[in-house]
Amino acid sequence: MNAVKKKLNSRRGASVIFALLFLMVAAMVSVVILDASVTTTKRLRDDTDWEQDNLTLTSAGKLVRECLANTSCTVVTTTNNETKVSTVAVTAEGPLGDIAGNALQKVNDFSDAYSGSFKVTPDDDSGVFREVTVSFTVLPDQAELAGIDGENHRKDSYKVSAALTLEGSEQKLFITAYRSITQSPPETNDGVNTIKTDNVEWTSVVLSTKEGGE
Repeated sequence: MNAVKKKLNSRRGASVIFALLFLMVAAMVSVVILDASVTTTKRLRDDTDWEQDNLTLTSAGKLVRECLANTSCTVVTTTNNETKVSTVAVTAEGPLGDIAGNALQKVNDFSDAYSGSFKVTPDDDSGVFREVTVSFTVLPDQAELAGIDGENHRKDSYKVSAALTLEGSEQKLFITAYRSITQSPPETNDGVNTIKTDNVEWTSVVLSTKEGGE
């Protein structure tokens, strides 16, 4: 009888249960702390990646803006006085001369917008900047619209629109460039052909986080 009473009054089983409950609580707390630590680390890494991508795109955008502002093209249109058939020859100078010259040649050959792309990597001593893709569209000359803004830029002539992107990133940066009004020489006529020379420069180059933004 005494043995039964001792078993009923024993606290050994309760102690084991309390110990198990403590271990369960400790394990749950550890899981919560670990999960919070992983989440914080991931968020910090994502923030760092976002900032790095943003810095890369901004640096690339400034580089492209500077290069485009220092690029000029000369469009020479030769029209036969008898047949009225025209041929166009484009020459270009500057950092983006090859790209801009080819774009304007295509625009004039097909009398339509031309789209292309190129890649650029901003200069950086740390070597952390990645390659940026610049996808652009150049609109043809639309002189009949005569769209000149208050800053003396033609918004309807050889307008450039571009998007800068990074592989694996959702961030984008946009560039809009308007042609500057520069003094072009008057037409000449040698009796056989009429020759028109058009000087093209872009000094109004705008960077924006929104497409078409200014």
